[in-house]
Amino acid sequence: TSSSRPPPAAKPAAKPRRFAAGDRVACAVEDPSDAYSVWAAGTVVAVDVPLDEATLYGEHVSGGGATHTLPYRVQLDSGAAVL
Repeated sequence: TSSSRPPPAAKPAAKPRRFAAGDRVACAVEDPSDAYSVWAAGTVVAVDVPLDEATLYGEHVSGGGATHTLPYRVQLDSGAAVL
């Protein structure tokens, strides 16, 4: 038998990112005292970075936990990396 139900809607396309891998950017990062943010220059090294919940929140999640996608991974000129 045929169904009159419409096909499922397509998942909306992801919003394009403002920056691409290799782009130079400035990131707001916490200062060492954690009292305020400072700007740090760096380079985007990855876009749409998958990260599991345990890594994101620094805790053990049995069964793997959910996966999140963070927009960018940036290698700062100081040598540190930020997400």
